[in-house]
Amino acid sequence: MAPEKSISELAELIQKNTKILEDGTKGQPGSDFSLAFTLPPAAINLDASLELVKKETIEAADELKARLLGPFLYMGSLFLPVPALIVIFGCLYHFEIASHIPTAPGSSITYEDLAARSGMPLDDLRRVVQTAIAYRVFEEAVPDVSVRHNGISGLLALAPGMKDALSILAEDNPNGARRFVEAVRRFPGSGEPG
Repeated sequence: MAPEKSISELAELIQKNTKILEDGTKGQPGSDFSLAFTLPPAAINLDASLELVKKETIEAADELKARLLGPFLYMGSLFLPVPALIVIFGCLYHFEIASHIPTAPGSSITYEDLAARSGMPLDDLRRVVQTAIAYRVFEEAVPDVSVRHNGISGLLALAPGMKDALSILAEDNPNGARRFVEAVRRFPGSGEPG
């Protein structure tokens, strides 16, 4: 096993690799690695060597985050968001929130209009959408007034099959995960938990 890099070495690796990614994708759609909403969505093409650089960068960034937070806070960063994410994706699915936000780049909708279109109470909708924004899904056009799509939420509204994917995230995965321990206890050694 290689010796552990210092946090400054991890930061330098991230900086070096992001420069390689920027230089290697210059001129391509999506080369700014932005989450901005565009039509069609920017899909960056990476060759095998740049894919490896991207993977190494993501791993280094995750390790840097874990080490800066320390064991206790990092553990919390893994577990604490789970209930919020289940609520967010459940509401996005059941109230079809993404489909009620205009999909023309730069367009937005007020929270009041979005609540009326989705059938979700205004205060609950605002809380759910603002929590989603904290996880980089949607963005506010005018703080506390209106919301618009970004690249992530735009996929939820426009990509075929995303409603089914939301159903899996909001309904199927949490239910199956909650029953995993029970399945292991009831069927030990089955090789087919869940």
